[in-house]
Amino acid sequence: NGMTVRTGPSGDVYLYNGSAASVSVKVVTAGIFSHAQYGHSYTPVAPVRVLDTRNGTGGVTGPVASGKSITVSVAGTHGIPADAAAVVLDVQTTSTQASGSLTVTSHGIADSAVTTSYWTKGQTVSNLTVVPLADGKVVLHNSSSGSVQLVTDVFGYADVTGTGSVYLPSTPTRILDTRNGTGTGGRIAKLGAHQTLKLRFSGVHGIPSSGTTAADLVLTAVSPAAGGYLTAWADGTTRPGTASLDYGTGRTTPNEIMPPVGSDGYVDIYNGGSAAVNVLADQYGAYVAQ
Repeated sequence: NGMTVRTGPSGDVYLYNGSAASVSVKVVTAGIFSHAQYGHSYTPVAPVRVLDTRNGTGGVTGPVASGKSITVSVAGTHGIPADAAAVVLDVQTTSTQASGSLTVTSHGIADSAVTTSYWTKGQTVSNLTVVPLADGKVVLHNSSSGSVQLVTDVFGYADVTGTGSVYLPSTPTRILDTRNGTGTGGRIAKLGAHQTLKLRFSGVHGIPSSGTTAADLVLTAVSPAAGGYLTAWADGTTRPGTASLDYGTGRTTPNEIMPPVGSDGYVDIYNGGSAAVNVLADQYGAYVAQ
């Protein structure tokens, strides 16, 4: 899972294991915000699918074989300028024939490979990642011993012209929990199949009431009764044909998301699954236009 975390005065972050047993932990740094770099840098776009090997979207049709890579063009199309410095992608692996992992690399930039997802055979996994760009392309590498289908959605981009939004970190806060009515006006109920929940983001929990362009959230589906997906997007706009989180039966699944925020300060969350599911959303920050 990806997340953006505020560092302490010494530059440290803390990791806490809330389980009853020890675990191994791997941390990969994809990028940093520093005070010297604060500026207008990020621009969200309406989420759009740029690759789906299941139907040929993006020019690749059919599963990606074990140990093979595919190159995906992301800049210069779908609202991403040709000279974008970095892109925010959600990459999904599905129809996995063996356990393994996915590596995302900037095409043309040495030593930029980051392992973004791990899965077991038959598991569908999605993960958000920020990828620097040299020539507008990224490389997806299947490191498993079996074939996989790959799906990639674009959520936004960073540039070097200072025309985007500023990142505003916040104290991590749970702003939605359908199990106890947090974020739902007190209504305690699972998000029904093919139903949409309207979540207020701007003007609460330390987020400015105006100017917010995108939310930085970790979305979680809790112990689903059946597999499905959640989609988050700006309230007042058309629901995109993308997924923000894919979940399997019985498996609590989180994913970092950066959906655009509607002009009214709300984000919509849609349950594309066949059964109702409890949904959590934890806030880590926001992008704000200046």
